[in-house]
Amino acid sequence: MKQAFELLTKQGFFQTEFLYSSNLIKEWNTLLDPLFIVQEDKDRAYVKSNRLFELGIIDRVFNEQLKSLLCHLMPDAIFYHCHAYEISSSAISHIHWGENLGWHRDEECRSSYNSNQANHISMFIYLTDVEQENGPFEIRLKSPLSYLKLKEKTIKVIGKAGTTFFFNRFFVHRACPNYSSNRRRVIKFSFQPRRLKNKKINLDEFVKFRQLVFGKNDYLEYLVNPEHPANSLFEIMGESFSNNCHKPVIPPFNSSMELGFKYLLKYNYKLFKEKLNK
Repeated sequence: MKQAFELLTKQGFFQTEFLYSSNLIKEWNTLLDPLFIVQEDKDRAYVKSNRLFELGIIDRVFNEQLKSLLCHLMPDAIFYHCHAYEISSSAISHIHWGENLGWHRDEECRSSYNSNQANHISMFIYLTDVEQENGPFEIRLKSPLSYLKLKEKTIKVIGKAGTTFFFNRFFVHRACPNYSSNRRRVIKFSFQPRRLKNKKINLDEFVKFRQLVFGKNDYLEYLVNPEHPANSLFEIMGESFSNNCHKPVIPPFNSSMELGFKYLLKYNYKLFKEKLNK
């Protein structure tokens, strides 16, 4: 899966073929429905990692295909995010809207950005159908260290429930507003190498997750336990490791980057100063 790794480092994104059946997606939604219904008054509602494990969802998300794919992408991976969440109907993005219509780079990745590695990656699984009006994820595929231009071509990730994709968190991206009346639901995982500072892994949800998974699933325990004795995911996978992962794809450009002129100047000037300092 060299191609998948190169897409993450050079273009910041790739989409997989469907890893999960429609029946399995429906089953997960049925399990999650009661936990989200009681949060319908929230603009952004979460089901955290420990509950996902208790529901039996995470075990099934990490099928043999995904486990082998993550080995290729980041063999020393550890969780940074692990949850399901919903966003409600809104005319603005649920995150970073005030900066510039939601466009941002994840700043906690800044100090460890490497153009030859993907040190901070996220994986999304859409649990509901996502079209243009449903709050799709959108990303700019050019290097985050290149200057912004008005109306650059971008990709809005649209697709049926089960659509799965990975992105490099330092590339410029956003969540589009959810103009529809339907709540958009996704599963999100973020991973980073174990050597990097991780301010999330000792949150209460991950402590509970470690306790729940101990002795039950060595692969997941490695992803949630910074003290795990294994050297890599390859060591855990052993003979079950497979090179036959789904081919990564880049969908065609289907949008252009909306951003204010003031933000463009601010971003480019900040980038110019960073380059001077180097």
